[in-house]
Amino acid sequence: MPLSQETAGDCEHETVVAPVRDAIVPLAQNKVERSLRSRVEPRNYEIRNHAGPSVIWKSFGIVYDTATGAKTDFAACKTCIKTFVFKTGGKGNHNTGTSIIGKHKCSLNPPGVGNHIFKVHKVSAQQKAKMTAAACRLLRVRHACFRVSQRRRLQAVIQATLDIGAASNGRVDVNDMLPCPLIVRRNVEARVVSGRETLYIILQDHLVSGVGFATTIDMWTDTIKKTSYLSITAHYVDADMVLHARTLHVKPVFDASHTAVVVKNELKSGFDVLGIGQAFYDQIIVVSDSGSNCRGAEGIPSEFAWLACLDHKLATVLTTVFNKTTTMTNRVKSAPFYKYNNEQHADLAVLFNVFDANKKLVEYFKRTNLQCMLSKTLKQEITTCWNSLLCCLKSVHDMTDEVIELLKKRNNLDLFNFLQDLLVEIVGFLDVFQLATLSLEQFKSPTLHKVVYWRHRLTQHLMPVMHDVLDDEGNLVRKADSASLIAAKGVLMPIFIEKFVVRDVHVKAAFMCPMLKRRLLGMGVPSHQVEVIKMQLKCDMAKYGHQLDTEVDAAVAPPVSKKARVGNGHSMYDMEEDEDERSDDLANSNFSNRIYIEFKSYNQHTVSDKEKRDSEVGGEFNVLAWWKTTGAKLFPIMACVARSILCVPASSVMSENNFLDAGNTLIKKCNRLKLRVVNDLMFVRSNRDLCKK
Repeated sequence: MPLSQETAGDCEHETVVAPVRDAIVPLAQNKVERSLRSRVEPRNYEIRNHAGPSVIWKSFGIVYDTATGAKTDFAACKTCIKTFVFKTGGKGNHNTGTSIIGKHKCSLNPPGVGNHIFKVHKVSAQQKAKMTAAACRLLRVRHACFRVSQRRRLQAVIQATLDIGAASNGRVDVNDMLPCPLIVRRNVEARVVSGRETLYIILQDHLVSGVGFATTIDMWTDTIKKTSYLSITAHYVDADMVLHARTLHVKPVFDASHTAVVVKNELKSGFDVLGIGQAFYDQIIVVSDSGSNCRGAEGIPSEFAWLACLDHKLATVLTTVFNKTTTMTNRVKSAPFYKYNNEQHADLAVLFNVFDANKKLVEYFKRTNLQCMLSKTLKQEITTCWNSLLCCLKSVHDMTDEVIELLKKRNNLDLFNFLQDLLVEIVGFLDVFQLATLSLEQFKSPTLHKVVYWRHRLTQHLMPVMHDVLDDEGNLVRKADSASLIAAKGVLMPIFIEKFVVRDVHVKAAFMCPMLKRRLLGMGVPSHQVEVIKMQLKCDMAKYGHQLDTEVDAAVAPPVSKKARVGNGHSMYDMEEDEDERSDDLANSNFSNRIYIEFKSYNQHTVSDKEKRDSEVGGEFNVLAWWKTTGAKLFPIMACVARSILCVPASSVMSENNFLDAGNTLIKKCNRLKLRVVNDLMFVRSNRDLCKK
């Protein structure tokens, strides 16, 4: 056994000694450590887990000889491969390396992890009772839910406190450890400055490379101070084909008038903070609702490419028909009424009666406290959102038997005064629109290429079916729609065609998805529009392709010819300028040929089953995963175009999510936050990975 320095502890049958740092320690230990650090395979030694009772063996292991499989006299840190002399003691020999390994300063430890390993202490019932009492006192003050003790951020604070207490080997006063609010606020501000500097570098590199990004905007006014805020988000795809969605600002707007010019100037000032000037505006696509303060002639479309939020468009189509509206006559507001509840659309009256009856039914259950007797909660309709109408209908549909049973006991069965088949039919019809809405709202994954698919599917769903659909054997495949639903489809169809418009950028995004490019004509896109899109994509490839390295072009370009000379050594004529122009023409010709070949190959490419499996995320084909694994290697120029198009979201839902977070922050009991602090908090929540001080 080599010379060692034994240490006493509380772990049986093991001894770990101080690491080798001088010439006294045998050369064998240095040999083992060099072998473990070697990057050449196969290695002579390896680290294996050790099933010792001490918690130190989560970070350390025993060194084994790979040739013989025998255990050596050494232990090593799994992180930094620092080697220690190790031996097994006899029975009754109480040795441990806890104190020595606890002092091992591992420079490769992850951030936030200390250099000490503590003995795990089992919490007693009395100690847990104290924590329960403290949690109850917190609930009384904060009005929080019972699961407050399971919140991860609170758990992180408590764990950090316990680690500090264990490291101090004694009781620590909590007032000496917790920071004051001013220190926390300044720390947040410092993190915001650091995060914005990092985001500035990322966006600048992204834009300078010629690849564009998208942004969403929306306006919101808080209910406490009546301050208006403008949410600005950025969506971009990096070189690894990863989609990023980040909040740039939730900035206050002090101008009382929210005109299109004001909103545009606020958007530009938000970009100026991150160094995005007017030179990059042509690379930015803005997605917002179709309000006049966003799409005004002198507003955002005057300097940016603008797209309408498809989620708002879809909601507008349904609320126009299924929600009540009001009119103003002599400054007097009328009672709410359905726009299409008239003699011209008599069949629609049946649907409107179902909506009203459902609302009255839900109100009755809540007023009589019958709600608590149901297995689920009946959700009441909110007339400003068609999705809430669907939730109301679904809740009654899912618990029809329970509702009817309770109404019979109360002798109020007349409240369920509509046909159950009609309720099922309406719910099934609206379900398709809800699926489309949820699909277009997924801003953390590419959604713009789905627009063409959902427009085609919803258009087909709006086609009225007058007769039952039977198969070859005469079996019923699909039941005919009722007269009221056919009437609703007839009203919805022209509104849907008018509002849910598919633009060229949507077709481009669908073409960027290899699973959809061959189905564009089958999804109702005119052939002439597809040809126009192909020409536009070739132009985009030329623009983005010049940003790539030109090594391939230099390799295929011929060398420049030498100048002709006369006998006296002087040039008879100078051909340098002519030859340079010819070389440029040939290089451009070669580059155009590359674009033509690559575009043609992509247009003919068929996704194989292996490519589908390699590109699946969560059981579904992911277009960015395909571009990362296959597309970027086969079509490098087209991949730049895909990055600029697939980053665009189909809806502005991320900006609305920011307002939901801001509304949960600016509450009545926390209404003294400065406007700048609100903006900083929203930035930190969205960019936690960048805001590291």
